[in-house]
Amino acid sequence: MKFSIYALVVGAAFAAATPLDMIDEIEASGEIPPLLWTGQIEIGGDNVTLTGSAEEIYNQIVAINPNYDDELGV
Repeated sequence: MKFSIYALVVGAAFAAATPLDMIDEIEASGEIPPLLWTGQIEIGGDNVTLTGSAEEIYNQIVAINPNYDDELGV
């Protein structure tokens, strides 16, 4: 019985930090964390993980595969 009560208390503590709380913390800090994007850059290629702003990630993708928009872009 002790274990189940302990698990309930720990679970409640983790549930207290919601994504909205995290957004409030980010806004309060004034810093925008970089995005993390993972996906294919070339048809049949391995997934690649890139970080940065949306524009920075797109620029990295196009630098690796200049035909990205025609091949895999939307």
